[in-house]
Amino acid sequence: MELHKDISLVSTKFMSKNKHADSSLGDACNGTWDFKAVGDDDEVWDKFLPSDYYEILARALDSPGAVTKKHAFLLLSGSPVLLDHGKLSFMLNKGGGEKCYMLSARELSIAWIDTPYFWRWTSLPESRFSEVAELQCVCWLEIRGKIATRMLSNKTNYSAYLVFKAKTECFGLDYASESIVKFIGAREGEGEVGEVRAVHVVPPKVTHGRAGHNIGQADSQVTKENVRLPCKRRDGWMEIELGEFYNDHGNDNNAEVEAALVATKMQNWKGGLIIEGIEFRPKGMHI
Repeated sequence: MELHKDISLVSTKFMSKNKHADSSLGDACNGTWDFKAVGDDDEVWDKFLPSDYYEILARALDSPGAVTKKHAFLLLSGSPVLLDHGKLSFMLNKGGGEKCYMLSARELSIAWIDTPYFWRWTSLPESRFSEVAELQCVCWLEIRGKIATRMLSNKTNYSAYLVFKAKTECFGLDYASESIVKFIGAREGEGEVGEVRAVHVVPPKVTHGRAGHNIGQADSQVTKENVRLPCKRRDGWMEIELGEFYNDHGNDNNAEVEAALVATKMQNWKGGLIIEGIEFRPKGMHI
């Protein structure tokens, strides 16, 4: 049934883009179709595969080797695929074929990550990556992740998310952190600074029936209306949106986009966070 939905979805979108498509595709949308005639049609699946899909599959931790375009689409859109020895994951948006990447904690720049007193590396069975970073105790919390814009879908709206878990005994996170997403090294707008946001990695405490957004000493650009709260993902992890951007630098070999979470103005001790990674996800793609 799920495969039927996938093929029907692709066929429907292909029909809307190609008025001269074979009538068998219309039959596929109506549920009366020949699986082999429509389901294996490379012309259909090619519309929803990125041009570098073969290179992406070759970088997979468990590379499937040579596959049909239908199989490639279903592999890349079915569940996250680990790439580059498990350092990042990749997934296609079923709704339109846009690229989604998550950088593992090992690929992030985390202040004091090499000091065992502050951070430690551990493994969790529910993580897609072999290691996650656990915050022990730190007063300077700074997490940054960047990705080349050419790896993402061009002319596409994206959001960047910190993917994490908060332990029951987490502490020091009552004040909002700051988040920012910006381009680096782009031909135009190099170092372009995006909107500074206040984000709560742990929801604020409810007092007298109302949640108080404790911004504290956050940047003056941050307003209470701009405070973001975490939400739970279907994979069991939590995520907080760090910011959004329009990728119009997809053909720029030197451009990168960086997403960051910073909590340095309040020099209180913080601990109890588990970081899985930072995800760059097309707007409208549900995880």
